[in-house]
Amino acid sequence: MKITFVGTGSGSTSLKRYHSSLLISSSSYEMLVDAGDGISRALLSSNIPYNIIDGILITHFHPDHFTGLPGLLVQMKMAKKETPLDIYVHASKAGFLEDFLFNSYILQDRYDFNIRIKSIDTFFDIKPANDLSFVVQENSHIDKYRESVLSRNLSLVSLSVLFSVDGRKIFYTGDIGGKADLELFNRYDYLITESTHVTYEEIVTGILNKEAKVYLTHINDSDEEELQNKIKSAHNPSIVLATDGLVIEEK
Repeated sequence: MKITFVGTGSGSTSLKRYHSSLLISSSSYEMLVDAGDGISRALLSSNIPYNIIDGILITHFHPDHFTGLPGLLVQMKMAKKETPLDIYVHASKAGFLEDFLFNSYILQDRYDFNIRIKSIDTFFDIKPANDLSFVVQENSHIDKYRESVLSRNLSLVSLSVLFSVDGRKIFYTGDIGGKADLELFNRYDYLITESTHVTYEEIVTGILNKEAKVYLTHINDSDEEELQNKIKSAHNPSIVLATDGLVIEEK
C-alpha cells in the first residue's frame, strides 16, 4: 500500500502547492483521486509517469478537483498510453463528464487507450482490483449551492471515500461541509482530511478512530503557519501537515 500526495493545496492557486490530489497505489492498481488544474505538472513534480495510472476518481466538480482532466488525458495520449483508463464519477454526473470531455475534443477514436467512464453510487463496494476497493458517501460540502440551482434542475454531489488497499483502510474526505462529515466512516487506519472548510479543533474532536494516522491536506497558504503551530503545540505525532510529494508506504 502506498499513498502519494500529488497536491496538497486548496482551491486558491499557490506557488508552493498544487491543487489537492492523491495517488492511491495497491500492488496491482494505481488510482488517482481528483485531477484539478495543473495535475499534469503535479504528477511530473512527483516523478509519477502518466501511463501508470489505471483509474481516476473525481470526488466533485469544483474546478480545483477536475478541470485538469482533459489536459492529463492529452498528456497520456502523447506518452503513448495503451492500457485502459477508468474514470469513476457519481452516476448523476457521468453524462456531464462525457459532454465535458467531448467538448474538450477528447475523442475516443483518436486515442490508443480505452477511456471508460464508470458510474458509481453511494454505499456500493467498487472493486477496481483484487487488492483495491472503495465505497463513497455524499458529504455536505456543496449543500449551500442547492437553492441556487433549483431552477436549472442540476444534480449536485460531493463524495467522501473509504479505500481498502492491501488490507488497510484510508478515509479521504475530499472537501467537506463541516465536522459531521468526518463521521461518515468510523473504521480506518488513515484519515486524510481537508483543512479549509473545517477547523483544526473540529478535526481533532471529529476523529472517530483515535488510533488512526491523520494527514491534513487542501491547505491554504495563509493557514499553513497556524496549522503547523497547532500541531506542534499539541505534541501529537499522529497528526501530520501533508506536503506535495509526501509518500506513505506499507510493505
